[in-house]
Order: sequence, then C-alpha cells, then structure tokens
Amino acid sequence: VVYYKDRRPHPDDSRSDRMELEDDDRQARRTVAEFNRMRRSVLTVRLLESGFRRGRPHAARRLALRMTEVDSAAEVNSTAEAARRPIQIAVFGNSFTIGSNCGESTVQPPGGERGCAWPSRLARRWDEVFNSSGLFDLAEVNAGAEWRMYQENAQGSVNIAQKLPSVVDEYRTQGADPDVILLDNTITDAFYGPKPWFEALVRALLGAFPDAVVVSLRDAKNDMAESFPDYLDIVRHYGLASVDLVRMVGTLRTS
Repeated sequence: VVYYKDRRPHPDDSRSDRMELEDDDRQARRTVAEFNRMRRSVLTVRLLESGFRRGRPHAARRLALRMTEVDSAAEVNSTAEAARRPIQIAVFGNSFTIGSNCGESTVQPPGGERGCAWPSRLARRWDEVFNSSGLFDLAEVNAGAEWRMYQENAQGSVNIAQKLPSVVDEYRTQGADPDVILLDNTITDAFYGPKPWFEALVRALLGAFPDAVVVSLRDAKNDMAESFPDYLDIVRHYGLASVDLVRMVGTLRTS
C-alpha cells in the first residue's frame, strides 16, 4: 500500500496540491508503513493466539454440519435442495468494510474500490479455497455461499439495530437464516463513547439468529482499547468469535 501523496501522479492530473505537506502526513506514512509490515508478517502461533478467539461451540458445529450437508432442514424436509442451500453470510460494517480509500493499494482487484474491500476479498478467497483449489470434493462439501452486504458509512451498532427488523424479515421471507454474521462496527461505536449499543445489538442478533456464528472484528485504531473498554467482556460473555486487530498490532509492536 502506498500513501496517496507518494504515488506517481497521473499525466492528466493537474492538481498542484499533491505533494503539499500536511500536519498529519508523517503519522499517515507511519500508519501505512505499519500496515505494510502487518501484511508481510507471518501468522505465528503467538499472533493468532493474541488476536483470534473461538466462539460458541454449538454455532461452529452447526456451520460445520451445514458445510458437510448434514442440515437439520434437510432432515425435516427430506429434500436434497435443503441440504445444498448456500451458506448464508451477512456482513455489517462501516467505511472500513465498504473499502473507503482502499484505492490507495498499488494493485486494484476486480471491482475497483469495492472489490478492494475486505468482505469482497474474503468472498473471492472463499470461492478460491472451497470451489477452485481442488482441495475439497464438491460432491461432499457444501461450498456455495450467498453474501449479503449491509455496510454503510459511519454505521455503528445503533444503526444496525434499527435496520435489524427488516434484515430478519428479508431472511425469513426467503426461508433462510444467516449461518455467519460478520460485525465490523467497533470503530464507529468507539466514537459514540461508552454506550450499551454493541451489547444490545449482540443480544438482538443472538435472539433472532441463535444458531449463527457471530464474528466481531475490532479494528486497529490506536486508542480503541481505551475508548471501548467493555469490548472483550462482551465478546467473552456472549461467546462471540473475535478477530482483534488491536491486540494483534500490540503483539507485533512488542515482538
């Protein structure tokens, strides 16, 4: 990733402010350098243990059974179609999830900025691993996935909670519940201050979709641990799976 002021200007770019310095340029370049260091880092056992947390065993076991076609819906309905229903994945997040400014990457994937966003990359990687790699017998593994993206700029837990009734209705109308829910809204929640909205959202999601694997991502903003002190307690209490980039960055800095 290259800081946008350090990229070679396009021949048709007549803006004169490209190389003008701003007060936070040094900090921005340090942030980009640290991000590149993270991308080149090997996921060591220590790094994984610091940043990854397993969630509820029941939900993980159900997802595994869904992917091996042992689906309770199929047992009830006795239909092959129910067993092969694609894995349902719902993504909630903010500008981090949409991919805002992801265009600073020197190589753009298909889809431009939206294709650069991590949910799009994850969807492509899912397809590569399960459908294209040849590692899995597609006659035995239910590798199809249907992704629904509910991201919005500055979306926090309170915004997701407000749209949750329509999300539930959308899934129920189609006769399916999400198998996996990805939450990437901690940055916005931290800006809102010490409010109970994240916990309220988690309770609402688990009430509506009790069998779903819920994965929360905590983005690596420097003061995130201080501005969202209850995060880890909520994750542990409700049995969420978690990818904690704040702790992973801290581990990298001390390694």
